[in-house]
Amino acid sequence: MSTLGTVSGLGGAANANPNKSVEVVQPPTDSVSSLCFSPKANFLVATSWDNQVRCWEIVRSGATTGSVPKASILHDQPVLCSAWKDDGTTVFSGGCDKQVKMWPLGGQPVTVAAHDAPIKELAWIPEMSLLVTGSWDKTLRNLNTLNLIYKDMLCLASIVLVPTVLGHSAAKPSAYATTPSICYALSIRHPLMVVGTADRNLIMFNLQNPQAEYKRIMSPLKYQTRCLAAFPDQQGFLLGNTPMLKGLDQIKSCAYECLEYAQKLAVDEFDNFAIMLVVLVNQTVSTKRKRIFLFLLFRLFSLTQETKVGSIEGRVGVQHLDDAQQSKNFTFKCHREGTEIYSVNSLNFHPVHHTFATAGSDGAFNFWDKDSKQRLKAMSRCPLPIPCSSFNNDGSIFAYAWIDLLLQVCYDWSKGAENHNPATAKTNIYLHLPQDVEVKGKPRIGTGSRK
Repeated sequence: MSTLGTVSGLGGAANANPNKSVEVVQPPTDSVSSLCFSPKANFLVATSWDNQVRCWEIVRSGATTGSVPKASILHDQPVLCSAWKDDGTTVFSGGCDKQVKMWPLGGQPVTVAAHDAPIKELAWIPEMSLLVTGSWDKTLRNLNTLNLIYKDMLCLASIVLVPTVLGHSAAKPSAYATTPSICYALSIRHPLMVVGTADRNLIMFNLQNPQAEYKRIMSPLKYQTRCLAAFPDQQGFLLGNTPMLKGLDQIKSCAYECLEYAQKLAVDEFDNFAIMLVVLVNQTVSTKRKRIFLFLLFRLFSLTQETKVGSIEGRVGVQHLDDAQQSKNFTFKCHREGTEIYSVNSLNFHPVHHTFATAGSDGAFNFWDKDSKQRLKAMSRCPLPIPCSSFNNDGSIFAYAWIDLLLQVCYDWSKGAENHNPATAKTNIYLHLPQDVEVKGKPRIGTGSRK
C-alpha cells in the first residue's frame, strides 16, 4: 500500500519535480492556502499559514520562464484566501484574523471588511464592483442598517457583499446573505454564485436578483464539499469533495473548522475539553505546544465526525442548474491509486478552452474535458499533496503548490510533535506551462461515460 507523499514504482526518494515545472523563488515559509493570478498580467499572489500575502512577477522570455518577488504584506494570523480586482491593480486577502485587507500593489494595505470568525473565501465581481466574502461566522450579526437579502435563523455562517473604494479604510456591506452552515467553498461567474457549506449543502444565488436563494440542493458527493468552480457559461458548476485529514496544513485547517462544531456541544465535558483546546491554541506562544493542541483538537473533531474523517470519496461532480439539464449531471472518480483514495483540493477552468484542472492530495494535477467526459492529460505525481492551483489569464501558465507536510514527508504525528522539525519542512510553488494538447478539448470517444 502506498503512503501519502510517496510515489509507487520509484525507488528511494521521490522525484521532487517530476513534471519539470518552473520553481517560484522565495516561496512562503509555511503551507500555501491559495494561489491566484492577476486578470491583466502575469503577477501571481499566494497566501500562506505564515500570515503573509506574497506577490511575484512571472517573467517569460522565449523558452525561459522565471519569477521575481515583488512585495508582501502581513496579516495578524494565517491567511486563507485571496482575490484580484478586475483591473489588476489591487489584491484582497482574508483569513483567521477575521479581516479583509485591500492591498493596492505598490501601496499600503487597508482593512475593508470584517467578520466574527475566520474568512475562508473571497471573490471579486467585476460586473457589480463588489467583493464577496465567505466566513465561518457562528451567529448573525446586528445588521439593522444593512440591506438583508436573505435570512435563515438557523444560519451559522454568512456571505457578505462589500463595496470597496480605493482610499477608504473600511466599507459597509451593501448586502448580506446567510447560509445554513459554515462556508467551505465559493465560486462566482456572474450572475451565478455557488456556495458550498457544511452538511453538504450547495446553495445557488442569482446575483441579478439576490433577494432570495435561486436553488439549494444536497451535494451529489457523499462527503464534505472542498472546492467549487462555476462553469464559464454560468449553466452549472464543478465540485470536489472533502480533504484527507493528513498533514499539518489539514490539521490546522480542521482545528479552526472544529471550533464551530465543538462549541455547539453543551452536553458534557466533551464540550469543555474542546473549548479549552481552542483557548490553548489561541493563547499558546510555543509553536511546538500549539501544534500539540491543534492535533488534539483535530482528533476531537474526528470523533464527532465519525466516518467522514479519513474516509475520502475521491470524486468530482458535474452539476447543471437547469432542471431540464439534470440528465447531464454526472460524477467521476479521480486522484486514486489502487485502493488509495485522495481528496480533490482544487478545481480551475482554463480561461480559453474551458476545460478544467483538478489537483489533489495524491500530489497529482490532471486536465479534463467535461463535455467529452474524458481526461486530457494525467501529469506525473509530485511527492506531496497539492492544496491549491490557478491558471493565469490566458491559460499559458498553471501554478500549483505543495503542502509542507511534516518531517520525513509522510510523518503522521505517530511519534509526537517533538519529532517534527519545521526547519526541515519546505513549501514549493511551481509553474507548469500547458501545451494545447494537454488542455484543448477533444471529440467524445464512443458513447460511454465515466462514472
